[in-house]
Amino acid sequence: MVYFIPGKGVNDELESLRERIMANTGSLLELFRERIRLARKISSVKYQHGGELRDRDQELNVMRSLNNVSYVERRILNMIFEFTISVERSVYTNPEPINLPLRINGDVSSLLCVVGLMISSPGVEIYSIKDLPACMENSILSRGGHIVKGTPDLADLRVCIRKKCDICDVKISGDGTLEILSHVLFLGNYKVVEVLSR
Repeated sequence: MVYFIPGKGVNDELESLRERIMANTGSLLELFRERIRLARKISSVKYQHGGELRDRDQELNVMRSLNNVSYVERRILNMIFEFTISVERSVYTNPEPINLPLRINGDVSSLLCVVGLMISSPGVEIYSIKDLPACMENSILSRGGHIVKGTPDLADLRVCIRKKCDICDVKISGDGTLEILSHVLFLGNYKVVEVLSR
C-alpha cells in the first residue's frame, strides 16, 4: 500500500489555495447580501403593483444573455434563482397557518424521499445528530439542501423519524405513516430544519 505524505511545498500551496477560496467566499457573501437587498426591493414593487412573484421569462432572458454557461454553472444559477425567489416570497405576507394533521401511508423509504424533497431548497440547513437514511439524504441534496451534523440553536421545522415526539411538525413512523401538520405545506420557507431519529 502506498501513502501520500505531502511535503512542505504541497502544504504551502494548499494553504495558499485555501486563503484564496476564503477570500472568494467573502466576496460571494457580499454579493449575496446585495442580492438579498435587491430581491426584497423587487418583491415590494411586485407586491404593490400586483405582479407575479415568479417571472420565468426574466429567468430565461438572464440565461440567454450569458454566454457559454456550462452545465455546472447553469445549476448554480438555477439555485441562485430559487434562493432569490425564496427571499422575495418572504416579503409577501403568509396567511395564518392552519394546523390540521395530514396523514399519508406508504413505504417508509418513499416517505423519507418525499419529506427530503419537501423540506429542502437551496441553502436550507438540515441538522441531524445521526446519519440520515440514504434516500432522504439524496432527496435533500438534489434540491440544494445543506446537511449539517449536529443540533441547531433554533429550528424553523422539526422532522421525527421513527421516534415519538410532540415537538415535531413532520413525523414518519416505522409502520409507514407520514403525519404532516398542514402549516408546513403553506409556509415552506424554512432556513433551518432539525431531523430527530431513533
